[in-house]
Amino acid sequence: MMHRSRSASGAETKNDYQLFKNKVMAANAIDNSNLKNYRQDQGTIGFNPAVSYSYDATAKEIDLVDESTYPTGVALKIVHVRVHDKFGGEKRGEIQPAGGSGESDVTIDVSGLDVSKGLDITATVVCDDNMLVADGGAYNIDAAGVLGGWDAQRNAAPPTV
Repeated sequence: MMHRSRSASGAETKNDYQLFKNKVMAANAIDNSNLKNYRQDQGTIGFNPAVSYSYDATAKEIDLVDESTYPTGVALKIVHVRVHDKFGGEKRGEIQPAGGSGESDVTIDVSGLDVSKGLDITATVVCDDNMLVADGGAYNIDAAGVLGGWDAQRNAAPPTV
């Protein structure tokens, strides 16, 4: 049991409490020097996810285009796209690899969504190695823009059979 000194009135003094706190903090210090730069390179160098959109309010459609860049030997597998209204409504679409058309895109009909408070778009870019993935979004979208806030990561290699 630790003894704490008290002032003449019986209350702990601020200095005594600070000394006690410093001792406890020093005893519980954690050496995390091995975590410095831990997330600097997660194996995502060369992978820059990018999806642009254009919203036609009259036609009630959103066109989305994958403009991502990929490391050598890796390509787009699929982009899962979701368009949300602020009332729980959702429309989904997928951007597939270009094939011979030259552009990977999708058009999503949003006519069933309530646009009175704006729309949000979220997307997940998945590479053909099944290891590189990224999530991004755009919120309260305008007529055109790009998704941002990308969280790119490299997953563990899939098991070999």
